[in-house]
Amino acid sequence: MLRTLLLIIFILCFSYFTGLFWFLFCDLTGKHDSFIYANDLDGKTNYDKMILLTYFAFTTLSTVGLGDYHPVQNNERLLGTFILLFGVWITSFIMENLNNMITQLNSLFKNFEQNSELNHFLGTLEKFNGDKKLTPLISQRIIQYFDYRWSHNKNNAIST
Repeated sequence: MLRTLLLIIFILCFSYFTGLFWFLFCDLTGKHDSFIYANDLDGKTNYDKMILLTYFAFTTLSTVGLGDYHPVQNNERLLGTFILLFGVWITSFIMENLNNMITQLNSLFKNFEQNSELNHFLGTLEKFNGDKKLTPLISQRIIQYFDYRWSHNKNNAIST
């Protein structure tokens, strides 16, 4: 959960700073046909500018690009192209982190699944032995063996 929260904070902060950089870049041109004037950012409050630019940067970095806010000048389009290319890398980084989190979450339940299968195996042994119960010592030693094997098997990833 903490990694997910940190990933969300990273995405929001990165979008905010990219939007801030975009605003500064467009403001340096000072032309009246730039992104700032085309979207009437000069007449908005700083809070509204922050929300709009973070939204614009997030949709651009995620390569969604909804089109409601878009570059107007050629130099803005050129910078937007690099932001889109960088967004592909960022999106790949985020997806890799999400994939790792899901894999780790799935591995938490793996021992439970294996212990469940081991209990089915022990029940099958008892059934084939004429419903004779295994002694607790034998059952415990079998469980200890498999717990050790599952936790120390270095070839487990390729053996399955």
